[in-house]
Amino acid sequence: MARRVVKDHIHVVKVVGNVDISRSMVVFVRGTRAWYRNEFSMKKDKQEQDKKAQKRKAEEDKLSELQNECKLKTDMTQLTENAKKMYDKSESTRSFFCNTRQCTAKIG
Repeated sequence: MARRVVKDHIHVVKVVGNVDISRSMVVFVRGTRAWYRNEFSMKKDKQEQDKKAQKRKAEEDKLSELQNECKLKTDMTQLTENAKKMYDKSESTRSFFCNTRQCTAKIG
């Protein structure tokens, strides 16, 4: 295979029609071709790994976003329930307590 590639190239270039190809030249061409195939396959594998990593990261981001949204909804529900309880309590006792200013006021 390597010998044919070298001869075809020489024929295409039309520099020398009949060239004696040495054993070392064949070994060099085979080694170079093996190196190229190895590099190409490694590059292809890396691209596939990067693609999978990007897909996994996108899925993780989406999951994180959904979890945050769910947590916010839960927090809003709890705050609403607490506000209703506090309102009902203040209506029943007719008193008001303000946490931010540490003050208590009686209505009535």
